[in-house]
Order: sequence, then C-alpha cells, then structure tokens
Amino acid sequence: MVYVGWYVGSVIGALLMLVAMTAMRHDERKHVGRFGWIVIILLCPPLGFPLFLIFAGKKISAEHELRGIVQMPPCPSVEVHDRCGLSSIGIRRGLAPSTPGNCVKLLAKPEEMYQHLFELIDSATESLHVLSFIMADDDLGHKIMDKLAAKARDGVDVKLLVDGVGSFLMPDEMLDTVRDAGGEAMTFKPVSRLSRFAYLNFRNHRKLVIADGKRALVGGANLVQYEITENPDDDTWVDLCVAITGPAACQIEAVFQSDWRFVNRDHSLDEADLQEESPCHGCFESKQCEPKLLPSKKSDSETNDPKRSDLERSDLEKGDSGTAKSEQDGGSRVQVIPIGPDGPGEVMEDLLITAIQRATKRVWIVTPYFIPSSIAMRSLEMACRRDIDVRIMFPNESDMMPADYARFEYSRDLHEAGARVLRYHDGVVHTKAVLVDDEVAFIGSANFDMRSFFLNYEVLLAIHDPRVLKQLEDWYTAMESQCDDRKEPDSLRRRFFSTAARIFGSEL
Repeated sequence: MVYVGWYVGSVIGALLMLVAMTAMRHDERKHVGRFGWIVIILLCPPLGFPLFLIFAGKKISAEHELRGIVQMPPCPSVEVHDRCGLSSIGIRRGLAPSTPGNCVKLLAKPEEMYQHLFELIDSATESLHVLSFIMADDDLGHKIMDKLAAKARDGVDVKLLVDGVGSFLMPDEMLDTVRDAGGEAMTFKPVSRLSRFAYLNFRNHRKLVIADGKRALVGGANLVQYEITENPDDDTWVDLCVAITGPAACQIEAVFQSDWRFVNRDHSLDEADLQEESPCHGCFESKQCEPKLLPSKKSDSETNDPKRSDLERSDLEKGDSGTAKSEQDGGSRVQVIPIGPDGPGEVMEDLLITAIQRATKRVWIVTPYFIPSSIAMRSLEMACRRDIDVRIMFPNESDMMPADYARFEYSRDLHEAGARVLRYHDGVVHTKAVLVDDEVAFIGSANFDMRSFFLNYEVLLAIHDPRVLKQLEDWYTAMESQCDDRKEPDSLRRRFFSTAARIFGSEL
C-alpha cells in the first residue's frame, strides 16, 4: 500500500510539474523565476504547485488587468510624427510622443535634492501631489508631513500616496498628520490584510512630487533621510533625480492621478476620459504645451510675473545659462514612460533592448541591482562584440545581499565579453540611468533588473537633449574614479550563492 501511495504521489507530482513547465513555456518572459518554482514543486508538489499558482509569473489581480495605459493630456503643438526613432516605438505601443519645451535639471547631490524638494513643496499654490515607494519614521518624513499638512490648511489640494510594502514600517499616525489638516493620504496595495499577501508583485516603485501640475521631481530617490538630506555623510546613498518644468511635468501629473484613482477606486472618472478634461491643465500660464513659451531671453515682465512661483521664475532664468534648458532654447524633449499594468506590456525591456541594439558608440548603465533578462543580457554581450563602449556601474555592496550574489555571473560574463564592469566602493549607488550614444538618457525609478522590467509600477523619462546627456556623462565619468573595474573575486562560496540567488532572480 505504501508503494501504491508513493507511485500515485510521484505521478501527481510529475503531472503538476508538466503543467507548471507548460505554463512557463507559454509565456517565458513572465515566468522569470522558473527554476526556483521547478525546485519547489519537485521537493513538495502538494505545497509547491498551489504556491506556484498564487505567486508565480506576472500575477495580476482583476483590478490590475482592468487598468488601461495612462492617457496623457493632449499637447496640440507636438508633431504627430516624433522625430526620434526610439520614441516612435513607444508611440506605436500606445505611449504619448515626447514633448519639447521642458526645463530639465539633473540633481545629483543629496543636498540639492533636499533643497529642491522643499522649494517645490513651498511653491505649490493649487495642488501638491506626492508618491514615494518608501517613506519612514525619520526627520525627513516628519518634516515632509508637516509641510504637506501646512499646505493643506492653506487650501492646497494635497494628496500623498505611499506603497504598502516599501512603507510598511511607517506608522499610520504620520499619514494622519496630513489627513487631520484636510489633505488626503493613502497606501498603495496595503499588505495588512491576509488576502493581499497573494499579490506581492506590482508594487508602486515610483517616486514623484508634482506642484500645481506644472513642476515635478522624478527619479530614483525615495523620500527618506539616507537618500535626501541637507547634511550628507558616509552612509548617504548616491542617487539622481530630475527636476522638470513644462509639458512633461503635466504628463507626470497624469501618471499620479491614474494611480490615485486606482487606489481610491474612483471609477466615475475613467482613464479614457482624461483626454476630455482640461488638456495639459496647468502646464503653462498662456499657451498649453507650447514649447516656444520658454525662449532664451526672458523679458522683465515674464520673469517677474507675480502669477509665477519663485521656483518657476528661477527655472526660467536658468534657461539663459543652459543649466535647465537647451536644444537651442526650444527646451528639452522628454518622453514620459509609465511601466507596469498601466503601461504597454514589457515596454521598458523593448525600449532598452532596442536602444542597446541601435547603439553605435556607447551604452552606459548605472543601477543598484543588475539582474537583466536573458534577452537584455544577450543584447549587451552582442554590443560588446560590436565594439560598443559598454559600461555597467553598481555598488560593490548594495542594501540587498541576494541581489549582489545574483549579479555575479552576469557581471563576470560581461567582463569577459569586453564590458567595463564598475563596482562603486564608497557606499550604495541607488541611481537608475541608461545613457545610449548621444541620443537618449533613460532616467527614473526603474532598476536594470527583472522586477523593474516586469513586476513593478515604474516611471522612466527618455530625455533627448545633448546638454542633459553631457551632464549625465560628466557625472558618470566622475563616479568612475571611485570604482573598481577588475573582475569580481571568484570563490566556490560566491558561485554557490550566486546560483541559488539567480533561481529567484525576479523576486529579488
């Protein structure tokens, strides 16, 4: 009887394994943790298979499946045919074209981010919308809450959204500070209820601050003290944010509003109705989405317009020096790319792989976690063989040890293929950016890993502006002096943990 039970169990286990492998092969890119699930199902089929059904692949609940692509406010002055080939790929996938006329400023120092963050908050007169993956019970978090509460009491429309996993340890009393002042504060997919543990994927990893729908702060830095501070020290992370004034800020506002309605379950206003709202509401005072509104020489009446905030006037004045705007004074051309269930499927992987394969000069990547998909890895190796200058920068030790082990074989293979693999030793590099030739810089919240490719809500900015690209190039080059480009030390222990970590690469 024991043998019969053993035989029946083995047959059931084999059948379950066949079903799981068939599901993985049906959509290979979505089951990025396939080997780990095979091991679990083999070891304990009755437990492993139900877990596979619940957690494996791109597990999307009905609420996510119903989300459409974020509809950006229409910008009548933008050409229907986008002149950049990479942007046209996104357009064919359903993204809005890149918009000209943006003032763009890179913020690479924690104190710069700190100063601009609070200048942005103080400048808001109508609306102030904030989204962060992580907020914490620290001095920065409390100062932000107090500022938001003060703005809410002044009649500003304040909305705060934090992720349920990233901000899990933040006490609800901090959100109550905003609520009690008349603002709104919510959590994206809270995990306090048991049913939510079945949907640990699709966390909202975006970091956005938008004032009056006109000015935005976007990037990789969470609103926590070890990333944004006026007094950085040796433990402060290295990150990069982008300050934007112009039509792209209006589109970033649309991304926030889409997330807010999703969390608020306000289906009275459908995504498709956004185009029928005030187009590009609040982008500019006079002409909506008009790129020539930001000329190189500002009249006194324009820069001193009392309707403009101090921050807006500052950005306009900086345009004359080329710090914030360029492209022959027409402003930076920027495409806003939502990634996740509210964006085109696998659009980040599509755009980055296309950019890598089109590269003729260089592909420079900086990311805290380097766990590429198989096709992205292959594209980088082929770029090396085409004699493209491929550089990958990541921290020698990040805040996620399993991710450090998982990247080992990828970095070793790229090193052998001819890439420069740069390990930063002076702290955690949390910057997420890709620089391709002199054509485009991708900057945002997305890491160069499978979780950002397939499993998170992210936002990327594709910036087409030679001056901004030169600023990023200079930042990257300066960082290289603090990096080690030798092959990572090899050992049996490292290989063992590298293999074990890569089994669950997508879940890291």
